[in-house]
Parts: sequence; structure tokens; C-alpha cells
Amino acid sequence: MASRHPSLPLTYGLGRLITTIGNWAFKRERYSSDLNRYHGRVLASYTAHLDRPRFTVEVPGSPPIYTPQGFPYKLDDDHKLASHLETSPIATFPTRPSGLEWSLRASRFTSPHLNLSDLDIITNATNLNFLLSFFNPSKDLLPMRLHAELHGTKTLLLNPWFGHDIRIPYIISRPRAYGITFEGHNTHSTNGAHPMLSHHTRMVGYKLGGLQFAVARQIDAVVPQWNGPIVFPRALKRETPLMAKHDEFTLIHTGGQPVSGTVAEMKTAASLTHMDEERMEQWKKYIATAWFSYIPNIICGVYDGEGYFVRHDMIDMKTVGREWVKQNRETLQKVLVFLQMMREEVQRSGVRRLAFVRSPGEQFWKVYELDGTNLRMVPEDVARMF
Repeated sequence: MASRHPSLPLTYGLGRLITTIGNWAFKRERYSSDLNRYHGRVLASYTAHLDRPRFTVEVPGSPPIYTPQGFPYKLDDDHKLASHLETSPIATFPTRPSGLEWSLRASRFTSPHLNLSDLDIITNATNLNFLLSFFNPSKDLLPMRLHAELHGTKTLLLNPWFGHDIRIPYIISRPRAYGITFEGHNTHSTNGAHPMLSHHTRMVGYKLGGLQFAVARQIDAVVPQWNGPIVFPRALKRETPLMAKHDEFTLIHTGGQPVSGTVAEMKTAASLTHMDEERMEQWKKYIATAWFSYIPNIICGVYDGEGYFVRHDMIDMKTVGREWVKQNRETLQKVLVFLQMMREEVQRSGVRRLAFVRSPGEQFWKVYELDGTNLRMVPEDVARMF
């Protein structure tokens, strides 16, 4: 079975220690009293096809369509897909230093008047969840390393460092996980691709706590009974001459962005009789991720026992999101302050690429320079967009 590469130590590729940031650095006068998001809009979207001989990206692309099946039904564990996927091109396609490259490329087509230098933080919703876990820690404080890269004069790209290339078969090899098979069973794509081999990603922009965010997140489905996709008036098929330095790819201008209120995350949950503390904590992360990425709905497939799905619940993030903000107000305020501090530290240091590292069990971050062994988050041609 395919797996991830051997992990590197947490200190790999770190240079000079610059400073340390702990709880003492957070002053309440920096907390934002207003945690509303303003001026939310879609900045970019694309569909990446990982099952083609040449890496192909469609812009704006189209998400899978939610097509629920009758109840009850039985699904296999996700890990049973690994034997199929390990022989596909995705098993040998290494992850880039950042998943932000394609959102930024797509923005040239979907938001041609967007000035990337007007943004303060560009990241994805999962990365923001990393920070939430630090300020609202579990019993065991896990090691964490975040890379921050300054572009232009103020725009910070943020991405976690895992110490290895993540391969999809490794991710889905956990037993009693049904998320991927659930998506495959209840959606269909316009091109017939398997949901693991065709990903639709959307990047949204909004203002929060005085910072202008651009947050990327994969869109699992669009719900057609609410409204169908809107096809771009200029949608046409063409191959762009734009080429990354080390990777060949095809970028096709085709597809359509769905109406914002119709997009959804798709998750699974055990019925209450099978729900444990670990799964409850995971659901809190699902809600946080949907909130950060402006996803208005979560479709929850509820299963009883070993993969017998008995119903789908539709969770409205308007209500759940407001309650989540109330419950996590101080934690969210700390995350916003920390993001401001990260950007200030990168600007002050004169070094445009820094690593923020938390060792196991520690309650503070050490800030290091990055040496030349660390790849940049985006290729040179994307960096020149700022």
C-alpha cells in the first residue's frame, strides 16, 4: 500500500532562532470586539483532475452534484479504496509546498481586477483550524510548525509543514472512516471522475478582525434543488501557455461557479449511540472549517453500526456558525491577534520566510529563519502576481 514518505524532524531546515512568542505576548487591548465577516465574495475556483497523464486544471471548474441515494444503504471503509488509488497517477503526484498555487492562478480568470497585494492573509481553512487547536488545546499538545511567507509589502501566505509528502492512500487508510465513499455514493461529477481524483476548490475573500482574508477550501458538492451552477459568460475551452518552471500542466477555461448558498461540505457521523469524545471533537473542527471558508451547509451522513447509513442531515451554518462564534469568541480573538503578530514579525525581521514552531507539550512558539532546503510556497511566476 502506498504511504507517506518518512517524516523529517520538526527542526529540519530551520536556521537562526529569531524570537519566542507565548501567552504573555497577547494583550487584550489588541482583541477585536467585532468578529463579523464583511464583504464576503468568491475570488477564485478551479477543478483539478489528478487522473490524467498531464495535470489538468479547469477554471472556474464545476463541483460535484449532490444526488442522495435511498435509505438505508451500506458503505465500505475508505481504506478499501487504497488498493485502487495506489496505482493511479495521484499516488505518485507529490504535494506542493502550498495548495494555494492553483487558487492564485485561477484568480487571474475569475477575478481579473483583484489586486493580491490588497490581501493580508492568504491560506486555507484547515490551516486556520491548526491555530485554533493551539489556543484551545486538547489534553496532549501536539507538535506544530507553520511557514509564513511575505509577498509584496504586507501579504502573508500561511501553510503548515508536515515533514513529508502526503499521499492520498495514506490519508484514507484509517479504518471506520466513510467520508470518501460517502461522497462517491451520493454525488456525481459532470465528467464522471471519482471524487478522489477530481477536486473542486473555491477561494473566498472577506474582512475579519481588521484583516483582509483569502481562504481556500475544497467544495464537496452543490445542491441542485436550491439552484444550479451559473456558467461564466466567457466560458470556453482553451489551453493556456502559462507554464510552471518545474511542472507541466494544462489550464482550461471552462465550467461555472455555483450560487454561493448552494455549496456544501459532506461529512459522516456515527449515530449518537456510536458517537465518542474523539468524534465530537472532530465535528467541532468541521464546523470551524465551514465557518472560515464561508460554506453555508454541511450534509451529514449518519450511520449506525458498521457503515449502515440511515439518513442525511442538512446543517445550516447560519445558525450553527453564530453559536460557534459565541462559544469560541476568545479563542478566535487570539487567532486573529497571532496572525497579526506573525505578519508583523516577518515584516520586522527583514526575512521574508519564517517558521513558527511549537514543540511537543510546549505552550509557546519559537520563530526561526528558513534555510534553503525549504521550497517556496508558490512558483516564481505566481509570486510575480503580487
